[in-house]
Amino acid sequence: MSFKKEILTIAVCCTIIFVGCGKKADENAEISKASELTTESVKNKVTKDIFENSETEENTIQETSIPDAYIPVLDGVYSLINDFDGNNNAENPYDLTGIDELIYPADNPKDCLNTVGYELKDINNDDTDELFIADKDNIYAIYTVKNDKAVLVTEGWIRNRNYLLNDNTIFNEGSGGAINNMFGTYRLNSGATELEPLDIYYSDFIDESNQTVGWFYSKGSDEYNDGSLTGMTLDDATKLCDEYLAEKADLNLIYLINYIPSN
Repeated sequence: MSFKKEILTIAVCCTIIFVGCGKKADENAEISKASELTTESVKNKVTKDIFENSETEENTIQETSIPDAYIPVLDGVYSLINDFDGNNNAENPYDLTGIDELIYPADNPKDCLNTVGYELKDINNDDTDELFIADKDNIYAIYTVKNDKAVLVTEGWIRNRNYLLNDNTIFNEGSGGAINNMFGTYRLNSGATELEPLDIYYSDFIDESNQTVGWFYSKGSDEYNDGSLTGMTLDDATKLCDEYLAEKADLNLIYLINYIPSN
């Protein structure tokens, strides 16, 4: 056989093999495509089912778990964020200083619906859940129920931060300026609508004439001048404050983006 015929024979064989491989590749591609479509269909169905189930569960939670007294509060806070247009919110009865601090400077205030949420938690064992409005950094408000009405127990903002501790007490740290700082614990007693001060620490002038500042301790009162001078330094106070914060409890928030207003 001549070299030319050998080349032709090899070329024909290669063509047959190539065509066969191409056909097989096409079949594999079709199978792969069908598999992808099937997988995508299943994925879409699963996603749809999860969405429908979560939506049903979410509605059930809202209908069965939120006391009627708290519905106007959540509606009001939701509206405060969702409807904010740059104007003052004073007409909103549930206007909260801490929420205002979030939404006024925000490029898109509605984004705060993704970070601000609520939790219902009984912190004084009176079989009534308190309502916490919070984000991961601060508790903006705590409400309780009295005579079937929501009552504001305490409010928080940047210079007046509240945290729930593991023992269900409230830790507060605040500042009135460079000289006046405070931190301490509070308790909501059974059936009460106001927090009871427990252990309170605050800084103030020892001698205003020479600007000497010291730390004071008060048991059961958060009024200035009710405390006694301690030997604590600023470092001591910072360390003690950090020890309290180490006992901070995590809130299991339902974010307001998932809240369905009643109206």
